[in-house]
Amino acid sequence: MRLMYEDLWKDLKALIDRDPSTLDFFRAMLFKREFHMILIYRLSHLFFNWKLPLVPTLIQRMNIIFFGIEISYKIHIAGGFRINHGLGTVIGDATIARDVIIFQNVTIGANYPELTESKKIKGYPIIEQKVIIFPGAKIIGPITIGSNSVIGANAVVTSNILPNSIVSGPRSVVIGLRSH
Repeated sequence: MRLMYEDLWKDLKALIDRDPSTLDFFRAMLFKREFHMILIYRLSHLFFNWKLPLVPTLIQRMNIIFFGIEISYKIHIAGGFRINHGLGTVIGDATIARDVIIFQNVTIGANYPELTESKKIKGYPIIEQKVIIFPGAKIIGPITIGSNSVIGANAVVTSNILPNSIVSGPRSVVIGLRSH
């Protein structure tokens, strides 16, 4: 329980330090949906650790219903975590270190090689500390995103990223022409 409070305090501090529209802790706790999303996740994770059946799932569903974000209650996300907007974000059973920022419509999840007859190993990503993940990015499979890296908007990342890297999204290409 103490660890949850410590992480939640770091989350709140990160929100205030990085969001100029947040004036103080009290208003952030009451009015910032970004804080509410993380609070709901932390509560579901706490009940999961206490091994209470169904309770973590019910709490997790609150994030889905109210904020359109799904965060697995099974994972531990270190303190200083920040979600900016969050809508459409899905975070599977990954590992997320401290001071990570995630924007909306991000997917962090497993690959499913059995569905594609791939020889790759199934697994979830590891996100190291101080990583920023911009809107629409997809981070898939048993890979590591090195600390202090930036994953650009709409990037699709399926291999390891070295620390201090900046990864750009896929380039748009013309694949055909429309007939009138």
